[in-house]
Amino acid sequence: MCDADGIPIHASAPLPGRVHDRRAVALCGVEAVLGGNERLLVHADKGYIGTDFIVPRRSYKRHPLTPDQMAENREIGAIRCSVERGIAHLKVLDVLKSGIGTRSPRRNGGDQ
Repeated sequence: MCDADGIPIHASAPLPGRVHDRRAVALCGVEAVLGGNERLLVHADKGYIGTDFIVPRRSYKRHPLTPDQMAENREIGAIRCSVERGIAHLKVLDVLKSGIGTRSPRRNGGDQ
């Protein structure tokens, strides 16, 4: 989880096996803490549909989004952009896996 500036503020412990985003946020307790607070606006991707977070609207084959709904999704995406960038930085630096903020040699073109 990152703040609006893309600065990481929380990373939960890894969960065993494959766990969907919606289930993971409930299991780690973040939803209980953030979901009930009306003063916090939590933006998330479509993996968190069913939470109290602000998520983009889904489009369906027979019910496409209206222009207003598409504009709303663009606004949500613009807010989430910096958050996704912050998460990408953690992944590139392998912080989530190793806990050390150094680049992994295999991602820089092999053994160096």
